[in-house]
Amino acid sequence: MIKLKPMKPLTVETFTEFPPLGRFTIRDMKNTVAVGVIKEVTPVDPNKKPVEVKKISKKKLRKMKKEKEAKEKEAKGETEVKAEE
Repeated sequence: MIKLKPMKPLTVETFTEFPPLGRFTIRDMKNTVAVGVIKEVTPVDPNKKPVEVKKISKKKLRKMKKEKEAKEKEAKGETEVKAEE
């Protein structure tokens, strides 16, 4: 038994509830690689938006870390005092 997560929205049912929607075929490069029946369906919220992962450059990541550290220091009451000569 395997778990499949479709890349696009898909309408399916378990084979025991509705046989026409309970079968699947997986094809790759016009070749059938798997066929089967659906034993269990886990529904998801159709209104839920997918999470987009964006790549952040190392330079921007360092800047974000410095800003975070500065905010943490400020929250603790630690301020940088520059000594004047």
